Order: sequence, then C-alpha cells, then structure tokens
Amino acid sequence: MSGFLLGEQLNIMLILSGACLVLALHALFNKYMSDRRRFIIIAFELDAAVLMLADRFSYIYRGDESTVGFYMVRICNFIVFFLTLSVTYLINIYMTDIYMLDEKLNPLPKRLFAARIVYYIGCLMLILSQFTGLYYTFDESNQYRRAPLFLLSYVFPIVIIVLLLSVILQHHRRISDGLYISLVMFHVIPICASIVQLFSYGVSITDFCIAIMCILLYFSAMSDQDQKEKRANRLEIEHLKDEQEKIQILFGQTSEALVRAIDAKDNYTRGHSTRVARYSRMIAAAAGKTEEECEDIYYAGLLHDVGKIGIPDSIISKPGKLTEEEYEVMKSHPVIGYKILARIEVSPLISEGAHYHHERYDGKGYPDGLKGEDIPEIARIIAVADAYDGMTCKGRYRNYMSQTKVREEIVKGIETQFDPKFARIMLSMIDRDVNYEMKESENEVSAIAGGSELDCDSFGSSVSEAFRLTPQTVKIRLKVRSKDEDETNPGVPSIIMFDSRDARVHFDKKRAEDMHYSEYGRIRFDGEVEMPNVREKKIDIKDKQEENTIDAENTASDKTVYEIEAVRYEDHVMITLNSKKKKIKAVMALQNSIKYSYIAITGENCFIYDVSAHVSDDEIGDGFIPRLADKFVYTDGPTGDLPNIQFDDYRNTATPPVRLKDGTNISFHTKTFPYASLVWHCPYINLYTSYKGNDHYDLALIRLDGEVTVDGSLCKERKSIINKTGDFESWDVWKEKNKEGFDCNVSFFKKSSYVTVFTENLGISVNSYFMISDKVKDINICLTGDECALTNIKVNIK
Repeated sequence: MSGFLLGEQLNIMLILSGACLVLALHALFNKYMSDRRRFIIIAFELDAAVLMLADRFSYIYRGDESTVGFYMVRICNFIVFFLTLSVTYLINIYMTDIYMLDEKLNPLPKRLFAARIVYYIGCLMLILSQFTGLYYTFDESNQYRRAPLFLLSYVFPIVIIVLLLSVILQHHRRISDGLYISLVMFHVIPICASIVQLFSYGVSITDFCIAIMCILLYFSAMSDQDQKEKRANRLEIEHLKDEQEKIQILFGQTSEALVRAIDAKDNYTRGHSTRVARYSRMIAAAAGKTEEECEDIYYAGLLHDVGKIGIPDSIISKPGKLTEEEYEVMKSHPVIGYKILARIEVSPLISEGAHYHHERYDGKGYPDGLKGEDIPEIARIIAVADAYDGMTCKGRYRNYMSQTKVREEIVKGIETQFDPKFARIMLSMIDRDVNYEMKESENEVSAIAGGSELDCDSFGSSVSEAFRLTPQTVKIRLKVRSKDEDETNPGVPSIIMFDSRDARVHFDKKRAEDMHYSEYGRIRFDGEVEMPNVREKKIDIKDKQEENTIDAENTASDKTVYEIEAVRYEDHVMITLNSKKKKIKAVMALQNSIKYSYIAITGENCFIYDVSAHVSDDEIGDGFIPRLADKFVYTDGPTGDLPNIQFDDYRNTATPPVRLKDGTNISFHTKTFPYASLVWHCPYINLYTSYKGNDHYDLALIRLDGEVTVDGSLCKERKSIINKTGDFESWDVWKEKNKEGFDCNVSFFKKSSYVTVFTENLGISVNSYFMISDKVKDINICLTGDECALTNIKVNIK
C-alpha cells in the first residue's frame, strides 16, 4: 500500500487539489448557506487545495539544486506546515459559527479561545523555525531533512484538536448526528494519520487525510444544511397548516354565526341550515366525492340561505301567505347570498350553492332559470337536501310529512325539480333510515341525552322521545318528583309501547293515521297495565313490601329513582319496571315480527328529570324471552335451487350468491307480509363483487318497483327504462297483489363490461343497463328485500 502511495502520490495530490477547488467553486454559488458559513467552507477547500499543490511541488523540486528549486522547496514546505496548522484554526471558526449562530450557545466555551491562542503560538514557532532549523532543514543537495525537534511541530495542532474535541463531546446533543460524526472524524483521523506519518517518511499521509476530511466536511455541511432546510420547510408547512386550521375554524365559526343570525329571523327555520348541510354532505359522500369536496359542500349547505339576512323581517316572519310582491323580494335571497359569499377565497364554490340552490332540473327555477347540468353540481346536491328538510321539519302551518309521503315527493321531483342522480341517492338514504331519524328533532326531552324535564300534568301531556326496542337491552334511569308535596295525589310515571313511522306518540287521530301510529299498550309504575293490542301477554307484579330479597342491582333504593329495562327478540318484547314500591315484569307477543316497537316515557301529576340511558353492546338470543306464541314464518312452500328466505327488515339477509353469466335466469315466488304497507316492501336484485377487502361491495340494487341505485365508481348506470304496462292499475293495487303473492322472473345478460337486467311484474317493466369497471373481475347476484318472503327460487343458465 505504501509503495502504491509513494508511486502515485503526486497524481493523488493533483486529484485531491482539483476536487477541493471544484467544491470551493460550488460553495461560492451556494445560495442556501449564510455568507459567513459559505466563506468558512470555501476557506477549508482552498486550504486543502493549496496544501495539496504545495506538497506536490515540494516533492517535485526536492533535490533540484537550481535557484528555482532552492526557493520552491523552502516556500512549499513552509506553506504545507502553515496550512496544516491553519486547518485547525478554520475548524475552530467553523465550530464557533455552529455553536454561536445555529445553536445559540452563550457564552462560548473558553477552550475555543484557548485553541486560537495555541494556534497563534504555533504560527510564531513555525516562523521561528525557518531561521533556526527547529522543525526541518535542507542539505547541500536541496533535500528535506527532519530536525531533532520535529515532533514539536505536532504538539500545537494536537493540543488544538484535543481542546476542540472536548467541546464537541460536551455539546454533541446540540448538533445533528451527521455533523457530530463528521467533526469527530475530522479531529481523530488526522491525529491517527500523524502517528502513522512518523513511521512512513516520504509519504504525505497526514496531508492526504486533511484534504479528504475537508472534502467530507463539505458534504457534511451540505447535508446538515439540507436537513435544516427540510426542518425549516416542515416547520413552515406545520405553521401554514396551523394557520389554515385557524382560518378554517374561524371560517366555521363565522359560518355558524351567520346561520344563527338567519335562524334568529325565523324560529320556524331554526336548525334548517345545519340539517341541509349534513344531508348535503351525506349525498356528496354517497356520490363518491372526496373528503375535501364533501367539506366544501357541507359549508355551502350551511350558508345556502345566508341571503335571507338581506330580506326584511316583516317578510321572513310574516304569519300569513306572502303577496306576489313579497314573494319576489323573498326570491332575491339567492342573489343576495351570492354577493355576500362571492369573495370567500377559502372555498369559492360556496357562493354557487347559495346562488343556484333554487334552480330546477327542468329549468323552471330561479334566479337564472338554469337547466340540467348547467346548474352547478354543488347547487343540485343542496337542492335535494333543502327540499327534503323542508318536508321533514315543522312549518308555520303544517307538521312534518310522513317518511312515505316525503319519499313519494322526491320520486315525483326526479328530472323535474331534482337531478336524478342525487335524488336517487336521497331515496337510498331514506330507505336506510328505517327509524326516520333524518328529520327535525322536537324540543321535548331527549331521554338519551338527559338533562331536560318533562312536565306531566295529565297522562300524555308531555312525552319523551322514543327508544326503539331491539335485541340489545336498553336500560333507562329517571327521577320523578310529584307535583303535590303532600302526596295526596302522588305522581306516577308511565311508559307507552307503540309503533309509528316517525317514532313519536300521536294522540291526534288524523296525525296518527298519517303516521300509521299503533299503540300496543301502557304500563304505569303503580302496577296498572293495559296491553290490548298484543297477541299474548304475561304480567308479573311484585310488591316490594312483600318481597324481602330483591336483586340489589335492579332495585331503586331512592324513592325518586325509577328504572326501566326493555328488550325485543323477533316478535316478543320483555319490559321490566323497577321502583321503590314495585317491580313489574311484562312479556308480550306482538301482532307480527315486522313492525317496530318503541317505548316513550310520560306520566301524570309529576316532573320527570335526569333521564339517562344505556344500550348494551351484546344482543340477546333465542330463549332469553319466554315465548308466549308461535313464531311468524312466511317461507312455507316448495323449495328450489336456493333455500326459501324471508326479509323481516331492510336487507337484513340475502340469498347465497349466484355468479353472473350471460343468459342467467332466476325465478321465484314472492309474497310481501300482511302488514307491509310501502311500495319498497318487495324483493330486490343485488349485483355485487369483492373489492378492496370487502367481500360484498354493492354495484347495483334493482327493486321490483322500478327503483335502481348504483355504486357510481365501479358501476355506471347507462340507462334504466321503467315502464308501466297495460297490466298496471295503481300502486295500491300493486301493493295488494304483492301481498297475495306472484311468480317473478329476472333475466341477466352480460357482454364484455356491459350488464343488462330485465324483469316485468304486475305491470312494472324494469330494463336496466350497466357499464362495469375493468377493476371488477367477478360479479355475483343475490336476492334481498324488505318485508317479503321468497320461495321456490330457481337458477337457470342458458
């Protein structure tokens, strides 16, 4: 190795010198370093470059007895010794720059100043050696010779290195790991090289190491600068994100303040904007919009009526019907809203929602009479949500509509008032909202939230919101205070068990009919039980004065505390009422297993307060409630290729899958349940696939009443042709014939990525064409539905 270095060291010196000069030039044009740091790095590289050149020339002219050789050898050797010592001074300056400017180390360690003093002494000693031959001499043939005190020249740089290294080790946590390692190497490796140099005369190992360390130090400095830039960029990005979040929060708060200002003008629209915003976001999400797009649509929905701020209060809150002139003023609120929101840069689309949400798909809306897809998409979404909330909240002269009526109105508005795509998404949302929760909530007690008070003069004068009974046990705890302090007429809390399309108790006969309200019965905490509308019942009442041992967990120790525990399994319900005086346990067999059952809290001559509830995570199983009557089964009949099946709730189960192939045909006998009352209580044909870990990813859902919904991303609805043939009489007749039962046949055709589904039943012809994405490998078919049973299911592939 030493032989190679000895033979090639002049070339190596030239290469290292050139590399250092290139890096110095590169550092000169580096715009990301401070001027001071750039000067230090350039000084390092020039020091190493000149060191290599001087060392090279000292070897070239060694033994040259000419006048030029005489001076070159002496000058070059002086430069080599001086620059070797100067590197320690530069590293001192570099460390000072790092610790003082970057790491804000104050005061600086005194060892840095001590190292400079040692450097100055070393320089003086080097100059002195040129006249005394203290470090080296030259013989008569102009050859370099080490002097007896040559080792003294090593003392000064080594002392400096030790001082600087101690500072690095003490404060290493203040600098990056990469910079720390490079600084340690810069100090340790030259020392090791110097030790080797003592025994390898004629090879400039120390100078090579210094030059290489200067090169590595450059890259280390660049890497450290890059990390700082990245850290600064990251901090800047985080700062911008924080600022953006603050702007978003401020925007949200401002939006809510505007909404409150709108609500304050008309109590009958209180909460309308918030609900429209929520429904709009739900529609957008179902349409496959991104999270950012859904957020924009939410705020557009929230501020869609902001223009009403500019409408006079006399018109907004007028108790009677508006005149034509007043109605024209009211119709100006979209334009006013647009002017208010037009300058919002956070989300420019928000103003479009306010401007065009009263446009109609058929072009008969206002303010500009836009038609079809000329209406901005965000406004088409809000138009559906706005109309839906208008029908499901309480107006000045009407109550909210039943869910069935709302659904019919949405269907009527397809392609006239509403964009078909978003109207069908809303219909799908309605179908999934089996408890009719998407509506205005009345300002009565919320038994789930608690904290409100029911003021019950007579039975039913004030009623809580309802709890739906499911296989998950609900436990309700409430406090009761009698209105008569002497308790001559003690207050009695009670529960009402019922079913209704809006999950509310109705005493008004017309309203009850509209909501298909049916009351199963009532249970009072004093032991009075009325259950006239159940198939069977078993009531167990225990007086606690006569019962000495009662489960402590189920006992209300405070006489003001009452407890209710209720659960349902299929067509059976079990309710337990627990108070200080009595424990009432009621088991009931309902008229059917399809209708819902709710309980609501009321009372008489009492205040009911501090209502709280807990719903169990676990579901009960068969046998938990003692069966009083036989189970409802509607699947008696012949069995085909697939097992008979009944759907007690919306898509609560489905048939086994059938792989879709061209020419597939499925036939079955269908019959809706006796208590089914809606057009969508019928069988559904479901096309699905496996996608992104989801074994049942819906592609399309085709109902026998002619409604079709599609995924929108993997499946595009090319066309659905729904016709009423001469056999169709009316929807009421169609529903009755469904209850009687009929045979149904569904045909499937597949050509490349196109799928056609055709069926015709009771005068309704459904012919749907779909384009399936190439991402879908296999398509499965299953039958599902709502409140109907299928028998004799046969599959035939032609």
